[in-house]
Amino acid sequence: MSLEVENILVMGHGRCGGIRAFLDGLHEKPSKHSFIDSWMSLLSPAREEALRDCAGEPIEAQQRALEHASIRNSIENLKTFPFVKERVDDGRLRLMGAFFDIAEGLLMTLNQESGQFEAVDQ
Repeated sequence: MSLEVENILVMGHGRCGGIRAFLDGLHEKPSKHSFIDSWMSLLSPAREEALRDCAGEPIEAQQRALEHASIRNSIENLKTFPFVKERVDDGRLRLMGAFFDIAEGLLMTLNQESGQFEAVDQ
């Protein structure tokens, strides 16, 4: 397989309906016939992380935590492809995360060292 790019950006967005549906229990009632169900099931580890980190907080905080966790989780999933991992390991490919909330006019990038999202300075 040929992957001739130097960067992959995994980007999420605020107030994501799919994330909210998954947080609200979509993960408990999959139809087993839908590509979307299979795709959304990849959020399970991110959901566990977000709920652990935001236990007792309002649903909006839990959703934001899951939106961020899903980006981190997607980056980790990309690394399970041998051709991606090889290129990341030898420095030919960078995996980056970003988050945009249009309602707040907020753009954040994932700090690879801390694992946290940081606002991009205006």
